[in-house]
Amino acid sequence: MHATPLDRHDGPDPGRELTLVGMNLVAGLWGLAEATLSFIVPDVWLSLASRRCLKTGLQACLWALASALAGGVLVYACYLAVMPG
Repeated sequence: MHATPLDRHDGPDPGRELTLVGMNLVAGLWGLAEATLSFIVPDVWLSLASRRCLKTGLQACLWALASALAGGVLVYACYLAVMPG
């Protein structure tokens, strides 16, 4: 009887992979959180997405950028509402 490693996979596990929509959703939410709540940039997530596929990583990067810009606009609008004129 041979001993086979427990972590050996013959192919991708569909249950463990995120869809493209899931990748973009995480990137977008992370970008928004970075702009509004924290200073942790989504570089780690974008690196993981890019390892999967360059096109997926670039799309996630665009979602993170767009939501970070939206978060910046939101923070600026809140500032104007609190500190008028």
